[in-house]
Amino acid sequence: MIYALAFFFINSTFVIINPYLQVVLSNLGYGFKAVGFFQACFEGVGILGPLLLGYLANKTNRYKELTIFSLLASSVFFYSLSFDNSYLTVVFLLILTGFFFRAIAPLLDSISNNAVKGDSSKYTLVRSAGTMGYVLISAALSFFKRPLIDSNQSIGFWLLVISFVSIVIMLFVPKGEIIEVPIPKSTSKEDNKWFNKGLVIGLIIMAMSRFSMAGIFSFLSLYSIQVVGYTDLTTLNLVAALTEFFVMIYSGRLLQSKKVKSSNLLLFSTFTVAIRLFMYAFLPGVKFLLLAQALHCFCYGSFHVSAIMFINEHVRIDKRGVGISLYYALATGLPMVLGSSIGGIIVSNFGFNTLFISYAFVSLVAVALGFVFYKPLRDNLMNRI
Repeated sequence: MIYALAFFFINSTFVIINPYLQVVLSNLGYGFKAVGFFQACFEGVGILGPLLLGYLANKTNRYKELTIFSLLASSVFFYSLSFDNSYLTVVFLLILTGFFFRAIAPLLDSISNNAVKGDSSKYTLVRSAGTMGYVLISAALSFFKRPLIDSNQSIGFWLLVISFVSIVIMLFVPKGEIIEVPIPKSTSKEDNKWFNKGLVIGLIIMAMSRFSMAGIFSFLSLYSIQVVGYTDLTTLNLVAALTEFFVMIYSGRLLQSKKVKSSNLLLFSTFTVAIRLFMYAFLPGVKFLLLAQALHCFCYGSFHVSAIMFINEHVRIDKRGVGISLYYALATGLPMVLGSSIGGIIVSNFGFNTLFISYAFVSLVAVALGFVFYKPLRDNLMNRI
């Protein structure tokens, strides 16, 4: 129960960060290129946060303490963006915010994944509480029309509130036990590996999929406001979260019962990213905007669950935390950096349609790559330990 509560409130921080970071930067008077560059800075250090803090947590078993500190630091630094800062100060604050904020999710995922011993069905039950938190907090904020879209202090204040509640909940989360796996001594490098070839290929496919999603995460809010004329960003994200909740739970059950392979679900989810982007490009309008948002259930819901299960299958059990950190850093953070920076240039020079269409083709290439390397993707390392 405590893990579900932790996910409930910690995932609610994304209600503020995801849709409103670009709005905060826009309110400061920066254009598309600058917004793209700033978000690239945010996501760039978001690569280092999960890697460094994840490595530290794996070595010291201080997942809980580092999660609490990261919540506190990221919310304070983000709120500091509310003030009239210089260009360099904005970059500095974004770097600090991104470093700590992007480390929170992999740390919490590692805590809960170890607590349920890699059971994808149990994991998705507690993880789906995070989605429900996103839904309910989004609905509450939407009802009270908060945060104010033109007030950076209002946006920053609500992140402080949600982060404070999250910290209180984390204080009651049990400290995880150190996982030790008896590894047979061998002179073979292959036998001593804690991951297999499939993990590398899988991370590449995940990275291409998340590169495509960068076009949505970084620019959908501005597209919604400026092209479609839809300004209720909280409701926009609420639609995505509602559909995600049910698909995430069902995906976990399918994976745990082995009715579907994690690699297959991963490729299907990546394909839906392309469909979603094509809808934004060719079907502008409020109805289709909301319909495309509903596809988030696959673009993130089933994608994330299958990605975590995939890592569990391709990484040795005592290195799950490291594997999850690699997923967040190299397969999520790095492509977000590239996707945000390149996307800003594309939107500024060619418009939103070019962005969505070109990014959709990246996901299609990822799916094709999955079929080419289908065999190593299905090779379960756990079967050989």
